[in-house]
Amino acid sequence: MSKSESVDQWKIVHKLLDYHIDRTCNGQSPDFQGSGRSLLHNLIQQNADKTEMRNQIIQGMMAAQDTTAILISNSIYLLSRHPHIWRRLRDEVATVDLAKIRVEDFRKLDLLRNTLYEALRLFPVFPNLARVALRNVTLPTGGGVHGDHPVFVPKGSTVIANLYALHRNQEVFGEDIETFNPDRWVDIRPNTWQFMAFGGGQRACLGQLKALGEASYAVAKLAQTFERVESRDSREWAGEQKLTAKNANGCKVAFILG
Repeated sequence: MSKSESVDQWKIVHKLLDYHIDRTCNGQSPDFQGSGRSLLHNLIQQNADKTEMRNQIIQGMMAAQDTTAILISNSIYLLSRHPHIWRRLRDEVATVDLAKIRVEDFRKLDLLRNTLYEALRLFPVFPNLARVALRNVTLPTGGGVHGDHPVFVPKGSTVIANLYALHRNQEVFGEDIETFNPDRWVDIRPNTWQFMAFGGGQRACLGQLKALGEASYAVAKLAQTFERVESRDSREWAGEQKLTAKNANGCKVAFILG
């Protein structure tokens, strides 16, 4: 898609959102029933201007685009190539009552949690994070041969963090960085800025627990249901990046009952 075509498409999106923002601001859009309120209602209460409201809504929509589905797909892709991990995962979730489980309970399932972390390490859904400096700023570290010197960033500069490379730091994750090994997470504790599958700081992903909870449930349910999962595609994972990064070859597997 050309730049002019992209601009035309964004104009359509902006027009649609501005229509609903105006209706809500003018009291023509009904509130949610009960205590729940929409993101738009909360932004109006904070006296955000129309551009800010539109940008926040777009951000929320973009962040929810296939992100959890890609995590589940990548996890199954990896598990289909490592049957011994699938068997161990089945043993771990065999007695779990998924009808009653809470999101926080998934944290107790170590192998399941570590499998998702390892999938996010190898194939981050958002492989790049970019920020534009609004003023001249000096970052405390990142410069020099060892990355421990300050870096001056002039106003208007774009700073990009490559999470795909970050998650392959051998000093943090070990020498077998290209290997799917959920058990590495038993012994490592990367800090916020060494493992950034959900970003970090004040702008970290607000839906982190939701995404991990949904992915945990889906993978656990599949593991409880099917004895085996087998790959039906010998091709390696091939990144296709748009807003998010996914496997261009898809996830072609067969689930086999016992």
